Amino acid sequence: MISPDDYLSVGVVTRSHGLKGEVVVDTEPGATDFLTALPPLWILDGEEPVRLELKKIQQVSRRFVFRFEGYRKREVGDRLIGKRLWAKRSDLEMPEGAYAVHDLLGIAVRLEDGAALGTLADVLLTGANDVYVVRGERGEWYLPATDQVVLEMDLEARTMTVKLLPGMEPQTPTGAAGTDGE
Repeated sequence: MISPDDYLSVGVVTRSHGLKGEVVVDTEPGATDFLTALPPLWILDGEEPVRLELKKIQQVSRRFVFRFEGYRKREVGDRLIGKRLWAKRSDLEMPEGAYAVHDLLGIAVRLEDGAALGTLADVLLTGANDVYVVRGERGEWYLPATDQVVLEMDLEARTMTVKLLPGMEPQTPTGAAGTDGE
């Protein structure tokens, strides 16, 4: 039996690329970081999982192009359009202290004194370091994913403990009630 907890979403095939069966994949944030060893990928939307042998990943502009073994014609690649691709967690080489974005979303974020800050709603990949978007009753916070801010991550307990640095303030969406002088 397939357990979704055994897999991580890699992304969705959006279109073909060229004439040789390659496809463009709208990848999940950070997913390509874990695919450097080119593990097999899976389609799980049928009764039986379909295994795809990943041969190459290439970044073209801001998209990723995937090539699979046996997919040598555009018509064959076209059959993958709209399919979500998955990787088995056991096939991934995740560095020490690295987390899949999928595993982080929705965890409770608390301050070092135990006060609730909100839940992790999104992860922005900025280049220098990731930024965690935390939403709660106190507003929306953009927290750099650094050792100075993130003190502890406990995926089993689904909690993150953070320290707010001087100058960190909640962000208020533009046009929200009370922000235009009312």
